[in-house]
Amino acid sequence: MNCNYANLKYNQIRNFKSIKCDLETDFTHFGSFDLILNFGFLEAINEIDIVLNCCVKMSKNILLETLVCDSTAPDKVLKVPVDTIASDHPINSGISTRPSPFYIEQFFDCSGYSLKRYFDNDLNTPHHVYDWEHKNNESLLDNEKRSLRRYWHFYRD
Repeated sequence: MNCNYANLKYNQIRNFKSIKCDLETDFTHFGSFDLILNFGFLEAINEIDIVLNCCVKMSKNILLETLVCDSTAPDKVLKVPVDTIASDHPINSGISTRPSPFYIEQFFDCSGYSLKRYFDNDLNTPHHVYDWEHKNNESLLDNEKRSLRRYWHFYRD
């Protein structure tokens, strides 16, 4: 569906090509990039380590934004059942992956990356919150029922 939409919307751009690919398998064959934007993708796949491993092989600069759970445990990853009808939810599994922010940071630290956090209230929306304080209760929502999210820039020299 997304490839069809992209083909229709961008058909006037010369040399535009959309590619259908299962990103839960190795996709490093696409090459290397100056910057990878990974926004809202981890929550739509089942195995986030596959994607993260590909990203670190493909770029020294990665902007990452995702849903997370409220946990300070560096090994915590929750699997949450979600509706598969919405276009921004997992298509195949119906499971949304919600790592702790510390899981993500530990992964990149072990891969030799530095980080800059963007947990500012300027990013907050009526449905998402970035500047929340940890309660370490594994929740997915704040008191106002907004989804807990985090946003980072991971980089290495």
